[in-house]
Amino acid sequence: AEEASRFFQMLLNGGHYNGQQIFKPETVARALQPAYHRPRFDRSLFIPLNFSSGFMLGNRGMGMFGPGAPRAFGHLGFISIYCWADPQRALSGALLTTGKGVIGPHLPSLFGLQHTINRHTRLREGSSPVTV
Repeated sequence: AEEASRFFQMLLNGGHYNGQQIFKPETVARALQPAYHRPRFDRSLFIPLNFSSGFMLGNRGMGMFGPGAPRAFGHLGFISIYCWADPQRALSGALLTTGKGVIGPHLPSLFGLQHTINRHTRLREGSSPVTV
């Protein structure tokens, strides 16, 4: 989880990590460009989602990365892997668990956790990002 969080933080830093430029900023920007103009209903997760060429993207309303996280991006793995970054909050994170359930009854709890993180790290106009 710590290494996955570092990877997403590197993306937030424009591809820069530990004194080295790993990805060009243009490469990161291109990887985050939406694949289509409006979110589409995801039939697996039962929520509206937008995608780039490699990431799930945030929404203005409620979305994969909590409420009001339109610039957030990340990905959900096979049920128990969840990594994301939010440039508005200067926040990156990863939740990795063992065990792969066939159905995801834990998804409401996961979305609740993301909502709590967003609520406690909400940026106010002119304030600095908060880290949890």
